[in-house]
Amino acid sequence: MDRERRRLRGRGGNNNHPRRVLADVVIRFDPTWLVTILLLSLLLLGKATGTTATVVVSGSMEPGIRRGDMLIVRERRNDGDGDDNIRAGDIVLFSTELHPVPIVHRVIELHERHDGGARQMLTKGDNNGVTDRSSLYTGQWLHDHHILGRAVGFLPYLGANILHSLSTLHRSKCAQFTNLEISNNLSIGSTVSLIKSAPKGGGRQQRRAKGMEKVAVGLLPPLRFIAVLAVVSWTSFIYCHFSLLSGGLLLGHGGGDDGADPCRGRYIYVHDLPRRFNDDILRDCRKTRDHWPDMCGFVSNAGLGRPLVDRADGVLTGEAGWYGTHQFALDAIFHNRMKQYECLTNQSAVADAVFVPFYAGFDFVRYHWGYDNATRDAASVDLTQWLMRRPEWRRMGGRDHFLVAGRTGWDFRRDTNINPNWGTNLLVMPGGRDMSVLVLESSLLNGSDYAVPYPTYFHPRSDADVFRWQDRVRGMQRRWLMAFVGAPRPDDPKNIRAQIIAQCNATSACSQLGCAFGSSQCHSPGNIMRLFQKATFCLQPPGDSYTRRSVFDSMVAGCIPVFFHNATAYLQYAWHLPREHAKYSVFISEHDVRAGNVSIEATLRAIPAATVERMREEVIRLIPSVIYADPRSKLETVRDAFDVAVEGIIDRIAMTRGGYARSWLRPKQSRQALDARRRRLS
Repeated sequence: MDRERRRLRGRGGNNNHPRRVLADVVIRFDPTWLVTILLLSLLLLGKATGTTATVVVSGSMEPGIRRGDMLIVRERRNDGDGDDNIRAGDIVLFSTELHPVPIVHRVIELHERHDGGARQMLTKGDNNGVTDRSSLYTGQWLHDHHILGRAVGFLPYLGANILHSLSTLHRSKCAQFTNLEISNNLSIGSTVSLIKSAPKGGGRQQRRAKGMEKVAVGLLPPLRFIAVLAVVSWTSFIYCHFSLLSGGLLLGHGGGDDGADPCRGRYIYVHDLPRRFNDDILRDCRKTRDHWPDMCGFVSNAGLGRPLVDRADGVLTGEAGWYGTHQFALDAIFHNRMKQYECLTNQSAVADAVFVPFYAGFDFVRYHWGYDNATRDAASVDLTQWLMRRPEWRRMGGRDHFLVAGRTGWDFRRDTNINPNWGTNLLVMPGGRDMSVLVLESSLLNGSDYAVPYPTYFHPRSDADVFRWQDRVRGMQRRWLMAFVGAPRPDDPKNIRAQIIAQCNATSACSQLGCAFGSSQCHSPGNIMRLFQKATFCLQPPGDSYTRRSVFDSMVAGCIPVFFHNATAYLQYAWHLPREHAKYSVFISEHDVRAGNVSIEATLRAIPAATVERMREEVIRLIPSVIYADPRSKLETVRDAFDVAVEGIIDRIAMTRGGYARSWLRPKQSRQALDARRRRLS
């Protein structure tokens, strides 16, 4: 055996000779090499196109980007005219003075300086436990001059052949044979720029930085041959390049000339949760019959409930779209609506947000009465532990995750409640407090829960359904000046419902539905909508909590809401309702009502008729943004409450990353401001 090895090592028998290695590559040619060579040929045109290729050699960007994937990188030009519109969430190619070897990682924070100075960026590998500031450029920030380019797409596995050949060529010790410069950074597990244009000149020199070695190796035939191949294959390359980029593989949110992708900045990745977190909860709907009668009926039809049959008096339209929807059914409605979302992606690295389809609201009902706190929290603890083991969680520590909990935020903050046995601790436990949560009523004490509208009875299937209903509401005759639907709260001396009911009973201009315990009037969608359609103003005092489903039912009927507390709507639904509250509503202080200092009827009669018409028209205009379309169909041009909520949550996550939210997004507040708000609300 030793004799055979010595014979092969003799003159003319070196298996590691460069020509023999190249011949071995050709012999083992497979179809993926054709695309690989075509991509590499683009390097010759890099100066003209501003695009280059990068192969991933480690797992620091998994699971979205894996070892052997090829990234398409748009280079940043030294004159500043390149693709500089980098935003948080983009994947960039960079190098620093302390780390000259190019690295490909994601920007997780970006800070603009108000004094006009250079902006600061922080990067991190999606699969790394720490930021690059802790490992690659200790104590520093990245600036624009460190950025070499921005990733705009990737081609799975097409770099695998290159990596295989590199390992062979490294063993051949033929560095002097190459026209490419390869950087290897496996020692610290970072994703590096593997392919880069070689500098002109004579021999190669090894460069070392923090234990990293750049090795010049050869892989391709002479450059003139590649140039000819590139010209011949240009049409094929263009087809592959643009078809892949337009197929949902865009990375990041930067500007430039990629605006053709309608989903840019809107991609959502949905966790494939075990069934115990959603479907199994619905399957056990009969277990809640003592506390949520007929829950199984309410969660049928994708969460919408049973269809409503129109009455002879035409309270509802004679078309489909009306259901007996429960006010706490949003978990299932939102999840089913998300399944139809046009910008879903199965590449978590591409996603601008990650949706967690956990039915927290339904889980609340299962174990709230007659169980201990450990049982109430069991599913939430199970969920957070499952999530925190996922690589998608490690990218931002869960800050890009969101879920829907179709109840008030207080139902998931047991430790902050007066009643120590009420609700779960989902929003205060580790993992849960890191996510954004869409609730029906925000606690207003923490920036992680955001209020979205209660489900109404109306779930249109098309734009035409919405437009027809708006026209119908616009032409209704309003018989009553004001209306109220609700029960008194005799056990709560601070509640003003008793005063409102008394004022309503004292005038013929007001109508109300009696909702005392045992009454069925307030549980009939037809009765509720009939009253709201005949009233100009609908009174909306707080009930068990600040918010009410009745607010949105009345708006769907074209009735102008009258609020008595800021937390009923103004501090809650910043995404769905205008900041200019007087455009669509009336505010009367609950303190004046409680003290008997104000007449609700006189206040409403004092509003000019022209103003009332403008307010009603604004309410009618807002109808699409406060309803949830039927999840089994799709609206084309109308944005419903789901669309508005998704846009809002993506903006919120962008703000967390260091990006910039739209001007109407609720701003961050200081701890002193939150404490002051808590004192006011109490």
